[in-house]
Amino acid sequence: MSKSWFVSRRIVRRLAGTVLLLAGTVQCASPRDSVAGVGLAETRPVASGDQAADVAELRYRGLTLDEWCRALRPHWTVDASASTQAAGDGGGLRTVQGPVRQAYETGIGPLVEAATHFAPHDARAVALLERVTRDLDERLAERAIGELVELVREEQSTRDVAARALATGLGSREPRIAHLFLAEMADAYESQSAEMEHGTGADRFGAEVFSAYVTACSRAIEVDFPRSDLDEPLAALAIVQARAPERVRVVAAYLSTRPLPFDGAAAAGALRSFAWNEVDVDRAVETKDWSLVVAAARAASECAPQDPLAWNVLAFACWRAGLREEGVKAIERAIAEGERQEYESQAQLVRNGKLLSKASNWTEEARKSERSYADLE
Repeated sequence: MSKSWFVSRRIVRRLAGTVLLLAGTVQCASPRDSVAGVGLAETRPVASGDQAADVAELRYRGLTLDEWCRALRPHWTVDASASTQAAGDGGGLRTVQGPVRQAYETGIGPLVEAATHFAPHDARAVALLERVTRDLDERLAERAIGELVELVREEQSTRDVAARALATGLGSREPRIAHLFLAEMADAYESQSAEMEHGTGADRFGAEVFSAYVTACSRAIEVDFPRSDLDEPLAALAIVQARAPERVRVVAAYLSTRPLPFDGAAAAGALRSFAWNEVDVDRAVETKDWSLVVAAARAASECAPQDPLAWNVLAFACWRAGLREEGVKAIERAIAEGERQEYESQAQLVRNGKLLSKASNWTEEARKSERSYADLE
């Protein structure tokens, strides 16, 4: 996919600020200590009987999972009092990033590496990975989510446990966590969609994960995603729109609400970016439901009525959807705004206007064919 979100992820991979409030520790000092809220000894292995014994004796670099948890006791010593802005020498501020980073490198990192090795066979390791997905270090959390995705995609024996963890993460009421899961699953569904289109794959993630995914898309769009990054969850929903037409209609209706139910000035650029990436004029695109794209382009042009690019995007979104009258008016508005502002690419807008003014480019036959900008007469 050419969408900018998945090529250059806007979710910054860094520690969540210098103020880290950690209510507990990520540790497994013995089989009785908790991993993801359940004791290692109490977590039922995937196998049973002799197979369970075999799972318990699985080794990575010579150690069992229990031995790894006993050997590595990674925890952060920063508590609520120390995690506030602490005065350093000379009255400056001391960041807590240093000790947290050291703890990651010497404890959490190797433990995640070990858990990744055990996870295909031992549900306790999957539970440990699920715990790590809530870590404040987003690079570490993304790594753990990616491992859960692979367990399902490769249909390992613990895939059902991993799938439940993915659905739980997508449904998290903490936006930071839900957004990380949404980003990773968007990549996974995009890859899977390409396989399904070529007849070489099927949905490996199941109904529960898919339902949680589309719900997470809607919640991110309508509630808790920064308006300036609204193109990200919109692109995530667009990946699966053929499988979730009702959800697409609901979101399109939301974007068509007037007045807009969100800060239009903040969202204008993101809406325009999403619509333009989906229109993708340089690629021959098959006929599909363009309602979501058109709704986003309309909202973008209304949020930034003096932006010639927003009107140009609306014009081509209408071209894809076969909305000739609206499309012609939009490109005329783009040209007018460009002239008023002495837009540097005004010549291109004028060329677009000439192409979109031709009736031959709006026939039903042309609309149903896979076509790109190069096919315009």
